[in-house]
Amino acid sequence: MVSKLYVSDGSIGFANGRHRTKWQIRSGYASILVSIQDTDVAYAKKIGLVIREVSESDFLVVKLAPLTMRGDERW
Repeated sequence: MVSKLYVSDGSIGFANGRHRTKWQIRSGYASILVSIQDTDVAYAKKIGLVIREVSESDFLVVKLAPLTMRGDERW
């Protein structure tokens, strides 16, 4: 599942996926696949959040890291 990201007035929010995205950031992912509303894309590009745009028909290669949990870390 892809996290839904919202960008507005310098803030970033999630409709879902905030725990998954937090885990990906903490795990050292260089980039994270998210869904951004059409109305937010221009601003997300302006502040450097967009690496590249994809459409529903694009083929994406996703490399998954092994799932590990350290201590009592919660996602």
